[in-house]
Amino acid sequence: MSSSSHRPLTPSRVTALVLRRPELIQPNEREIIAQLQTAHSDLKSAIELAQQFASVVRQRLSGQLDAWLNKAKNSSVSLLRS
Repeated sequence: MSSSSHRPLTPSRVTALVLRRPELIQPNEREIIAQLQTAHSDLKSAIELAQQFASVVRQRLSGQLDAWLNKAKNSSVSLLRS
């Protein structure tokens, strides 16, 4: 088990986990993300949108930015709608 599983779950750690490249996420970290997503539907939407945004930025898919913005504006997450 990695040492990251022993660290407290802080907002910074959650952000780092959510935005990490999918291929670098360890199985225990995937479990943490899954638990967060089941905790609240808005949190699930926020995580999914954050991961999608990170993918658009990493892959430089500027043509997909407008579609992502529309998803964010129509999401259940009030902070992303504005």
